[in-house]
Amino acid sequence: MVEEIDIIDFLKDHGGQATLSDIAVGLGIPKYGPNSTYAMLQSLKSKGIVDRKGEMWVLVSVETEKPMETVKPAVTAASKPETAEVAAAAPSRDVETIVQAMAKTLANAMKVSPPPPDQWELATQPMKTEIAKEEEKLKAFVLKPDEAVEAKKPLLGFKTGTFLDQLFITPEGKPLNGIPICGQFAITGLPGAGKSILVEEIAVRVAASGKKVLYATAEDVWKSQTPRFDLQSRMKQKADILGLDWEKIRENLFILDTVAYPELREWNTFAETYRYVVEKEKIELAIIDSVT
Repeated sequence: MVEEIDIIDFLKDHGGQATLSDIAVGLGIPKYGPNSTYAMLQSLKSKGIVDRKGEMWVLVSVETEKPMETVKPAVTAASKPETAEVAAAAPSRDVETIVQAMAKTLANAMKVSPPPPDQWELATQPMKTEIAKEEEKLKAFVLKPDEAVEAKKPLLGFKTGTFLDQLFITPEGKPLNGIPICGQFAITGLPGAGKSILVEEIAVRVAASGKKVLYATAEDVWKSQTPRFDLQSRMKQKADILGLDWEKIRENLFILDTVAYPELREWNTFAETYRYVVEKEKIELAIIDSVT
């Protein structure tokens, strides 16, 4: 049975780094699952022995455990009962002393503490704080409505190329021809209702139109080494059926795969990566499948 030490030895023999696939094939164990290559690598990572850099798992340090020497005190037969009695009595006296000290401290604090103020009475009293010196600074925090022309903003539609574009109207009752920009929408439904199929189509249509799209998947792997249809192959098939330019889609579509990279399931890592891509690539549409 392969153990963590075998993975450490494998990394040592391969220059201190190797991919997940190389380790799995070299040691003859599965990549994922219980007692898998990935599970043991994660365990070693938590101990600070290895770290992940892109596709490579790098050996950082190797912990060596030294057995602790057991020092047995020399105790005579005659002294054993006395030692046991002292050891048993000491904790009891310590606890009793601590409890008495805490009770005495609490009693003294209650004697000198003033009674709690009447909060309602305090709330009805006029404010006595001097703010003359801070007046100009405080004024900057107080806002007033703009004039009507400046306050009004147009309601714009973002085309998805799907039936969703027909579901929204302007305040005048005219078709918006898209989903409202700067909005957040949740597509809900029973399992198998076609939620993922819809958002996958939206992703390829919008990307093919020249707009930047971020697609975060939490349910399916983007690219699989097996013959099964992964997320990328399904989107390519959709693009071909819809007559969309795959090269244009490749240019404008960005993927966050939390299945292939479980580190992204940690909230801080996901949030930082999400913000990085959105700001760097000027993302116009973000899709998360799914949030549950």
